[in-house]
Amino acid sequence: MAQSTQAAPVTSTEHPVLSIERLSVTLPGGAAARPVLDHVSLTVHAGQTVGLVGESGSGKSVTCRAALGLFPARAHLDGSVRVAGRDVLTMTRGERRRMRARDAAMVFQDPRSSINPLRTVGDFLTEALRTHDRLTRGAATTAAAELLAAVGLRDPRTALRRYPHEFSGGMLQRVMIAAALAGEPRLLLADEPTTALDMSIQAEVIALLARLRAERDLGLLFVTHDLDLAGAICDRIYVMYAGRIVEHRPAADLFRSPRHPYTAALLASRPRLDRAADRLDAVRGRPLGLDESVPGCGFAPRCDGATDACLRGSVPLTAIGDEPSAPGQVACLHPAEVAAR
Repeated sequence: MAQSTQAAPVTSTEHPVLSIERLSVTLPGGAAARPVLDHVSLTVHAGQTVGLVGESGSGKSVTCRAALGLFPARAHLDGSVRVAGRDVLTMTRGERRRMRARDAAMVFQDPRSSINPLRTVGDFLTEALRTHDRLTRGAATTAAAELLAAVGLRDPRTALRRYPHEFSGGMLQRVMIAAALAGEPRLLLADEPTTALDMSIQAEVIALLARLRAERDLGLLFVTHDLDLAGAICDRIYVMYAGRIVEHRPAADLFRSPRHPYTAALLASRPRLDRAADRLDAVRGRPLGLDESVPGCGFAPRCDGATDACLRGSVPLTAIGDEPSAPGQVACLHPAEVAAR
């Protein structure tokens, strides 16, 4: 697991750099039996790293892309998405384009799918600088070299003349991080940015993101399916299941005493060095597909502690009362029983 790089808890009263409030995304024409996102709320402050964790298909990437105003075509939207205090859902196309150039930027999972293989890295980096910052070619080249130096690439002037295939996966991901920083954003969205990398390079990229977040006072939303990785770098973790946030807590509290059975099951399924086991524990059953809907808690069909009440109606997020200094919420009717188990 990557070495912990958590920051001190954020207590700022300023507007968060990202505020998602009760966001629902429904596909058109009955294309899905349930919403892709169902009343999702999430907050990221400057200087804070927030983790968004869940299985594939839970809605993590859709939530992440919501900050950039990127939604499925013709989807029906409810709620609000605010970046630096402005509602993305009410912006014009031009305002969203400027917001993506200035206030928020994203680092994707596979860097090779996000860059033109026929153009040099220098062309890739300077294009945005010349377009949005109105820099001359020489000034843009100097700025691009400074960005590559900031993300730890040696001899950045030479790197600018190279093509993407001449970089390793880890080095190319550093290039993509440099590109994301070009507009000096306040919010950085990282959608599983280390999944395609081996463990040693993964640790380097995580350390780089943590350093840049601290140096530039960025708000960082880190999307991952790896709870251990989220626990190593995040101040707060949101756990997502079937399009809903089912638990969010300070990272240390969530690892010490999960209150939702899905969170507890994810934690129990991790490999551990302090116990011998022939095989890893697994979350029984399978996640809900978009063509499936249940009337109550979406996790109830997989939960050993589910009762009839869990199956009858939607289970709202409620506050966890024993954490007054850093409150969390959980969408479970039996959080005390989960904690006791």
